[in-house]
Amino acid sequence: MPTPPKPRAKRPSPELERELASLERPAILLDPDYRIVAANDAYREHYGRSPRIGHDRCFAVSHGYATPCDRNGEDCPLVRARVSKQRERVFHVHLGRERPEHVDVEVRPILDRRGEVTFFLETMAAIPQASADASGFSSPWCPCR
Repeated sequence: MPTPPKPRAKRPSPELERELASLERPAILLDPDYRIVAANDAYREHYGRSPRIGHDRCFAVSHGYATPCDRNGEDCPLVRARVSKQRERVFHVHLGRERPEHVDVEVRPILDRRGEVTFFLETMAAIPQASADASGFSSPWCPCR
């Protein structure tokens, strides 16, 4: 018996794609299964690559992980936003274009008419001073520097 096809990532509305494109910060749109369903030009430019839309997952692209951040000892803003249904922010170390970089990550859930999460909008802002001071992945980010 043939295996059923994998479910395809749901496509965002044109309005949501326009909102993503209008953002100045690097941003991606995620489905509830962590798949990147859209990325803006600022994301592609900042990271020097374009994710495979509907296939790549945020944790694989941002961290090189095979599983979500929270299963790798980090706080996952998508998991927090899924539960709270509100914006959530965390500080992470992402794989930058040339080296790891500290980033301020904000995830906003996009809800349907029933209040169910359909997508997550993730925006990132590099924290250059923290990244310049870091000696590797284990260096903690400290706002007091």
